[in-house]
Amino acid sequence: MKKLLYSIGFWALPLFVLAQGFNPFTNILTKVKNILDLVVPIVITLALIYFIWGVAQYVTAKDDDKKAEARDTMIYGTIGLFVIVSVWGIVMLLQQFTGVQPINTPPTLPTIPS
Repeated sequence: MKKLLYSIGFWALPLFVLAQGFNPFTNILTKVKNILDLVVPIVITLALIYFIWGVAQYVTAKDDDKKAEARDTMIYGTIGLFVIVSVWGIVMLLQQFTGVQPINTPPTLPTIPS
């Protein structure tokens, strides 16, 4: 019985292997883009809230030390926003250069020349 299952599996294996094309680089970029599409808006919101928190601390601070801490908070929030948007842009550039289509856009359909 085992020999029969092994031989059926051996002969059926090419059908499964040829079922889908193999392009690991495109698959990896698509997965990275999907993860970033979920994470980036959340992280941008958190960085913006951190920046606004620094502005509120700066406005309400009375000492120069507290104002310096609030200014540092605003600077860190701005740097965080810059890094987040930069990574997002780099992934979009890689996506364009490699030909990976965004998930939200429909594929281009072939048309009959008129």
